[in-house]
Amino acid sequence: MTTPLSSTNMPNSFLFDTNEPLYATTGASQSNILQPKNGRITSARQSATSPFSFHPSSKQDSLFSAFSSSISTTNTEPAGSHIAMSLCDQIFTFNLQCLEPDPREIIELLKLTASDKGNWALVGLHYRRVGNPSAAITVITTMVKEMTRHQIPDTHLKPAFLFLASCETELSKQTKQDDATSTAQHRQNAQKWLQKVYGIFSDSIVESSKPPVPFARQPSLPKKTKNKPQNHSLSVPRLHAELPPRPQNVYQKILEREIGSLRDRQAVQASILSEVRSCKRQLEDDITYERETRRRMERELDTLRRERDSARRSEAYAVEQMMKETETRRRMEEIVDRERQLRRETEGRLYISEHGHLNLSLDA
Repeated sequence: MTTPLSSTNMPNSFLFDTNEPLYATTGASQSNILQPKNGRITSARQSATSPFSFHPSSKQDSLFSAFSSSISTTNTEPAGSHIAMSLCDQIFTFNLQCLEPDPREIIELLKLTASDKGNWALVGLHYRRVGNPSAAITVITTMVKEMTRHQIPDTHLKPAFLFLASCETELSKQTKQDDATSTAQHRQNAQKWLQKVYGIFSDSIVESSKPPVPFARQPSLPKKTKNKPQNHSLSVPRLHAELPPRPQNVYQKILEREIGSLRDRQAVQASILSEVRSCKRQLEDDITYERETRRRMERELDTLRRERDSARRSEAYAVEQMMKETETRRRMEEIVDRERQLRRETEGRLYISEHGHLNLSLDA
């Protein structure tokens, strides 16, 4: 009986730094993974062995309304055998116990949902645990390609390289009795992944790492012969050989490479910090420009308000003057009417008086 994967039983060599994000892109062919057939899936087609568990959100989408009907809402598997994914603000879990031997489907699903490194690692570890190292290599290699495509340094991928080297070693052991060519290829692949982690050592460094021989073997003394007497004038051989120079420690080389890697990382972080500062200065300049623009617009607004108030005052004065002129005109028209009426009355009186005198004269 196999135990579910979780963060407690995960190997220490495959614990990733979660502070580094993993970016994934969605290809045109990935949209067919969650596409419903004929746009209709009824609740009668739900399967109890579905690898998905769906958690609905507030957004209702036509894709997820069809997708949720094909997903089982019951989950009796351990929590460590599920991975959480999110697509279009919809969260669902995938049961690792239902993985297919061919990892292409889960790879496309991980890319489609832009899953983090933890989901990739859990899928690869599950394939390794169930005895499918080839699928595990495919999953982790795809993850490494995705991370490398987004310019993530190799120093952050060392746990993945160690995992790939372990899988290649296991494959070489499995194919040792069947195919010698495949075994050699797997060993070369394992060596390549290990070299990405520990680097490449030359033979001189390996030889220098061997402990020096403190004493040399004592040379044999010349044998006594009857014909030739011993020549005691010869120098007595030294009992101790010269010590070789102190070798350079291999670990010091490793530390130097680690220091170089840290310096490269520091240079990358310095460049990122420089870009951030440049963006900050640009934003500050934009803020200053917008502040000046806002002040200029406020001044223009004040000017327009003053002009508006002046126009209103002028309008009120013009209305008042017009009312005064109207009132004056009305009074003048009344005076003219009275004068006209008085003139008519006067003319009538004169006419009557003239005709009256004329009649009197005629009568006389």
